[in-house]
Amino acid sequence: MIKHTALSLLRDLKAFIGIKKERLDAIDAAPDTAVESSFGVNMLADAMHPDRISLEVKEVKKDRFGSFLVLISGERRTLPSAKPGQFIVIKPSVTGIKYSRAVYIAFAERTSYTVFIPQTDDSEAEKLVNARKGDIFEATSPAGLGFYQPLRDSGNIFVCCDKEGFGASEAFRNDKELQERVKVYTHLAGAVDTENGNSQLSVFLRECKLIDGTLFIFGSEDFVTLIKKTAEDCGLIKKRIRYDIISPGKIFPDEEKKYVCRVKRGSEEFDVLCYGHMPLSASLEYAGVECNINCMSGTCGYCRMKLVSGDISVHFPEGEEPVRMADAKHGFIHPCRSYPLSDLTVII
Repeated sequence: MIKHTALSLLRDLKAFIGIKKERLDAIDAAPDTAVESSFGVNMLADAMHPDRISLEVKEVKKDRFGSFLVLISGERRTLPSAKPGQFIVIKPSVTGIKYSRAVYIAFAERTSYTVFIPQTDDSEAEKLVNARKGDIFEATSPAGLGFYQPLRDSGNIFVCCDKEGFGASEAFRNDKELQERVKVYTHLAGAVDTENGNSQLSVFLRECKLIDGTLFIFGSEDFVTLIKKTAEDCGLIKKRIRYDIISPGKIFPDEEKKYVCRVKRGSEEFDVLCYGHMPLSASLEYAGVECNINCMSGTCGYCRMKLVSGDISVHFPEGEEPVRMADAKHGFIHPCRSYPLSDLTVII
């Protein structure tokens, strides 16, 4: 037995030495210039999920709560595959400032997306709602898991949304395959602290529990957190609660709580103003510094940057703290959900 083991180890060692020689010979034979090659699967993935796409406004449909924009590919080609209920981040330019705004996809086809842009109290941001045919937006590929998955979700669907999530609710309301099984509670006031609002919501959630339905929640962070907690208090089990958050945030600053953010990016180093009531990513965009933006709700980690010094307040959806804690352990922050409390130094 010992002899057999020793011989096996010697064969393995001889094979390993042979592999090392083959690798060294291949390295010596390699050309000095870089070899340009691409894997077909990578090319396919890039085509299906490009980092950035160009979208042109084909049509604007006004609604009392905002506007539906029909967007087509600015390059006149097929768009990345999308499910109604997912979202994209568009980057419009308002008064010369390019900023990021996440919007839900209400309808998706091979050559067009229809997204919903809610009305806003910010007069500058409202120019986005007044988009016109022919306007061009840079956008991210579709993301998010706020769509029906038959292997996971029960047969009956309940959708709860505020104004920000109205586009996602329309995706469910107009899905022909789900129409007979979907019930939508649209609380456009945003808060559910009125007696009437609470009573309607409670009835809605109790019904969802009684027939073992899946609850989808779409909207702003405060709304989603509140409805999620209310649903759990009503007895819905967590696996029956699905949610996605849209957090446009304030994108134009006022004069309160200004700090200096020292930004290090490659060999560059410069200072910008950041504002205590705005996410750090919004302050950077306002100063003309482009950030990596994807979900805007602090869950994907795509925007993270290194915090070298300074204090921040981190706003995360309930249940997403492990993502924040894992990054914070290594000194990283998600600027889309980080609000400055002092002067900062960051590395992008």
